[in-house]
Amino acid sequence: PQRRKKKTGGLYKPYRSPTNVRAWEALRAFVLTISNTGIRVQELLRIRWEQVELREDVSSGLLYTIIHVTKSQSKTGKRRSVVARNFGKTYEYLMRWKKHALFQEDNDLIFTSDERRAKNRLNKTTGGKGKPRDFQFMIKTLLRELDLHEKEEDGIIYKRSATSLRHFYCSMRLMEGCPIKPLSDNMG
Repeated sequence: PQRRKKKTGGLYKPYRSPTNVRAWEALRAFVLTISNTGIRVQELLRIRWEQVELREDVSSGLLYTIIHVTKSQSKTGKRRSVVARNFGKTYEYLMRWKKHALFQEDNDLIFTSDERRAKNRLNKTTGGKGKPRDFQFMIKTLLRELDLHEKEEDGIIYKRSATSLRHFYCSMRLMEGCPIKPLSDNMG
C-alpha cells in the first residue's frame, strides 16, 4: 500500500481505518448482491440477516441463495423470494461482509450505518443499529472514477446509479436465455 505524506510531514495509511474497511466491504457485498439477484436497492437496504437463506436443490445438488422480501419491504406490496443467479456465491459475499459488520444478530439489518458524531450538533450521533447505510455517495464516486457515471444515447444523457446494477442483472439474464416471466417474478 502506498503511503502519502501528511502536510505536517508525518505519514499515514489511506483507507486503513476500521470504518473505511467496513464501508468498502459493505459496498462490495451490496454491489454483488444487486448484480446477482436483481433486488431493488431500497428492498435490499431493509433486509435482515434472518431473511437470507442458502438452500440446496435435492435433484441437482446445487446451492441457491434466497432472499425473502416481505410485503412491507417490497415496493409492490407483495411478498416474494429473490433467487440469486450465481448459486451460493451471493450467500458467500454476504457472509464475508457479515464478518466485518458491527451488527450481526439475525434481526439486524444487513447494511447498517456505523454510528458517528453528528456534524454541527453537540452530543448527537447519526447512524447506528436499525439505520440503513446510504451507498449513494460511494456508488456515485466509484462510477465517476471508472468514468461510468453517465451514458449518452441519441443525444440524451442518462445518469447511472445503484439501480443500474439491477438493469445489468436483467440484461445478463436475458442474454443467458432466461424466460421473461420467471425473470419478472424474481425482480418483483
